[in-house]
Amino acid sequence: MTVPSPDEWSKIAQDYNDKWNMPNYIGSIDGKHCRKQRPPNAGSLFYNYKDFHSIVLLAVADANACFPMIEVSTYGKENDNSIFTQSGMGNAYNARQLNVPRGEFSLPGSARRTEMCVVDYEAFPFQKNLMQLFHRKKLRFWQVKFQF
Repeated sequence: MTVPSPDEWSKIAQDYNDKWNMPNYIGSIDGKHCRKQRPPNAGSLFYNYKDFHSIVLLAVADANACFPMIEVSTYGKENDNSIFTQSGMGNAYNARQLNVPRGEFSLPGSARRTEMCVVDYEAFPFQKNLMQLFHRKKLRFWQVKFQF
């Protein structure tokens, strides 16, 4: 799978803004444990907290629920904090090697400027350009509205 070009990332950001009113977002990222048979002599490498053997599919979805980037490579035993940070996708994202347009972009109707970012669903560690939704427990009304 090829890495999207800067123009493709800009189109994804425009789609997020037009469809979901989320400016400067270039994707939603999450991981999924995919069941697999235990490989011979693998020990507990593939055994996850859900009590089955797996590998992890890491995917970025665009505003139209298409996948401009995926990675299947992480052992099932990895915890959520290390899945992104130890993946090739995470390393390339943090090293700014994914062709994401650099610089600050205006927020609609505001003088504020932000960089493009990815949103994740509580699984990965908070870091620059990786936004998290509010924790699901005890959300206030405006927080629920923001998430959906």
